[in-house]
Amino acid sequence: ISQDDLLAAALEGGTMINGDESLASEPQPAYVEGIWTLAQSGGPGSAVNPMVLLRFEDPGIHRATIKLEKRGDLAHKNWGIIFYVYQLDSLEAQKLSTGGRSIRCRKDDPVGSGRIWFGCPDDDAEELRLTPKGKSRGTRHQNTKMTVSLRGSGRSYLILPCLEKPGMTGNFLITVTSAPNA
Repeated sequence: ISQDDLLAAALEGGTMINGDESLASEPQPAYVEGIWTLAQSGGPGSAVNPMVLLRFEDPGIHRATIKLEKRGDLAHKNWGIIFYVYQLDSLEAQKLSTGGRSIRCRKDDPVGSGRIWFGCPDDDAEELRLTPKGKSRGTRHQNTKMTVSLRGSGRSYLILPCLEKPGMTGNFLITVTSAPNA
């Protein structure tokens, strides 16, 4: 349900929020906490990393600021971080999410949704390379962020957070906020 649908429903019902008749509010940031484990720490650009799915149901162009932040013990380590943003509605991504013995999504998930699992490096998945729509600046600081323009209407994007070297572990936080239009 979109913000416009919620607003229309509230206006029809005569609902007031905290006594304020103006129901329009700023979009709220979205937060995802995650962890790089020994099994999910493949280094920069590797599919062997945690993955976060981002979707915009409303049509149009959405400007979003995406921030990756080191958390916990990792925050005090001088390890590099970077993240990539991939559009999952490309033909290559649809092949990955629906085809091949090496790829599986949860049963009954529509094309391009759910988690994409990559198999062994020598199978079909290795032949299909996705090109990132965006890449943050790599840094050894506590966080890195970038602002991107992404299309809505149900398109899906994958955020791939990475540590600088495979096999490193630690906690992270991804924050997605609405960015002002330029």
